[in-house]
Amino acid sequence: MARTRKWRKFENRPGRWRLVAGSRDNRSSVALGAVTEDEAERARDNMTRFENEGLVEHVLLQIKEDRESALLVLMGDAAVASIVQETPRHYLWTLERYVNEVLAPHRSGNDDEGNPICRGWEKENLVWKKVLPVLGSTRIGEVTPLLVHRYLDGLRCETGPRKGKALGGNTKRIRRAVIQSAINHAYERGHLHPRIYLQGQDCPRLSSMRLKNSTKRVTEKPVPLTLEELAGIMEVSTPMHRCMWAVGAGQGLRPSELTQLNWGDIDWDDMLLTVRGTKTRDSDAVIAITPLAMRELRRYRDFVQERIDRAASSRGTKTVDARWLAPFHGRSPLEEDMPIFTFGGKRIVEYKHALKTAAKAAGIKRRVWRYLLRHSFATIAWTVGIEKESTRTIGRWKDYSMLDEVYRRPRPKDVVPRLAAFDFAPGSVGSGG
Repeated sequence: MARTRKWRKFENRPGRWRLVAGSRDNRSSVALGAVTEDEAERARDNMTRFENEGLVEHVLLQIKEDRESALLVLMGDAAVASIVQETPRHYLWTLERYVNEVLAPHRSGNDDEGNPICRGWEKENLVWKKVLPVLGSTRIGEVTPLLVHRYLDGLRCETGPRKGKALGGNTKRIRRAVIQSAINHAYERGHLHPRIYLQGQDCPRLSSMRLKNSTKRVTEKPVPLTLEELAGIMEVSTPMHRCMWAVGAGQGLRPSELTQLNWGDIDWDDMLLTVRGTKTRDSDAVIAITPLAMRELRRYRDFVQERIDRAASSRGTKTVDARWLAPFHGRSPLEEDMPIFTFGGKRIVEYKHALKTAAKAAGIKRRVWRYLLRHSFATIAWTVGIEKESTRTIGRWKDYSMLDEVYRRPRPKDVVPRLAAFDFAPGSVGSGG
């Protein structure tokens, strides 16, 4: 246990007092300035009280931030109530209390213009529900890289085929990033231990300790669709799903962006598409429509119009088209504010099983998941020679790193035609001198 230091006062110049505590290696001092001896005595008593209660660093930080006000209170009678009690000592709060009372109200709110401060707070909050049952009782000032490293290292899958095995690197990185966001928030607002600010330390970085198996995938990296495979999936699908696969792979849309499309989002004349994405700041944008996506959108629009016409011509009879149109309650399915992809008159929110069924019918035996269409867009665009900047703009990636490292994954045989120029006839290259 650290030894409690004694504070003493001395008059370094006539009428000017200073408080000093500790030895040469652990010395702290407070210059009181031109005060009376009685005021210096009260200041020493209060500093001694702070020292015994372990709050002296908090007081020193207050003096550093607002010296004049803090010294006036320090030499008064109610120093403890004025300096310590009126200022919340957030570094003594538990992580759960800090998240619920400080972080969550801030990140779930809006800025001055009415825009969400954190667009992904709902997903971040789900991660906190996993973290807080384990680390919630830890003080925010005691969340260290070593503590978080041990927590992440002990995580295990709770369900699924990997039950009982270590979580994958991506899951660990997401949880570490969420905890780091709370530490960054506390550091920027002076809520961490005063020692950090008094010593001029930087914000603690949890990434200083490497995660075990963080670069090893726990599941096989899926192979994107080729143009031939995409065509096969479209051929065995219903008209609506055919259009959905074409737009998803033709525009590189995320699953939520694909299902949120309305007919009014399409500019048929200029071939533009309004995407109402929320994942990043660049997700919400107007992008060009590829010929594949435009052709299938026109084809599906004509198909829907034909069904509307058939239902109108058979009023009074319960035909298939009439039953299909009934859930729209008299509205046209092609109105601008109506969703493009519907089931039972309502917007489709999930298509994972439909995509798996279509892939199986097309003879594709490898793993298929919702983001396969977005991955396939990046790879097919590279295969057919679309320039990189156009691909990035349509996919709305912030930079090329995600496009290069995650989404664009051509097969070895797709690279072969691009190597045709890497050749020369024997004897056609002169020898250098």
